[in-house]
Amino acid sequence: MSGARLRVGGPHYYRLDPESNVGGEVYERMLLEHLPAHGIDLIVGVPRDHRIAQRSEDLQLDVLRHRLGLHWARAPLDFTPYVVALLRSGRVDVLRGHSVRHTGPALLLGRALARSHVPIVLHHHHLSARWSRLDAAISRRADAIVTVSEHSRRALLDAGVPGEL
Repeated sequence: MSGARLRVGGPHYYRLDPESNVGGEVYERMLLEHLPAHGIDLIVGVPRDHRIAQRSEDLQLDVLRHRLGLHWARAPLDFTPYVVALLRSGRVDVLRGHSVRHTGPALLLGRALARSHVPIVLHHHHLSARWSRLDAAISRRADAIVTVSEHSRRALLDAGVPGEL
């Protein structure tokens, strides 16, 4: 498959405001800007009050009904139908979750409902002591986890997430 580009997509709860200096938003913005240079086309479901401009053919924005500040407990209700639609349309080769708790459950549920085998990759930033068991349970069900530091990786391992993810 020489020259084929990987299509990676999923829902997002950040606005990705170009002026933001919030760590998670900066990380996401930089990732979305740099992945296309590595053969990845991105499909991102963004909040209706997003502030990111459509910049290239490599980044496709789908405006979803949720607003900025969507609570993680409600996210599966809003994100799962979008995930199912992405999978049933064949628009993605990989599902990507920018947050274990915010997007992980919807990606896992959507994949099950669509009866798909598309891999799920989750990004893990840090474990909150309050939610560490939940985050670890979600992480164990993903096909791969990307951590931002050795500290984050170690926290997942300590919570019982296999190192080979």
